[in-house]
Amino acid sequence: AAYDLGAPPLTTFFSVTLPLSSRAIVTAVLLTWVRIVGEFGIVAVFSYFPQGIPVKLFVDLQDSGIQAVYVLTWILLLLMLPFPFVVTCVLQRVRTTQQR
Repeated sequence: AAYDLGAPPLTTFFSVTLPLSSRAIVTAVLLTWVRIVGEFGIVAVFSYFPQGIPVKLFVDLQDSGIQAVYVLTWILLLLMLPFPFVVTCVLQRVRTTQQR
């Protein structure tokens, strides 16, 4: 409707299309993030020399025991856990701003 009423295509996209699809985009980003973090099995089975953090944790755990993975586990948790919470907070702030 905005484009039919004379708004340029770029303005229509950023003022109408993007705000209406923001929830779906955020959901897709969060689901992708969970998939990336959980992508362990296929790499562990088929890769010759895996370098991903979850696979490195598993290999170090098998080779050296639990003491070898404490530091890397905390790094993984500190990097991975805040992301969904930050995205949710930003989305709530954007929704609050749009409702005003």
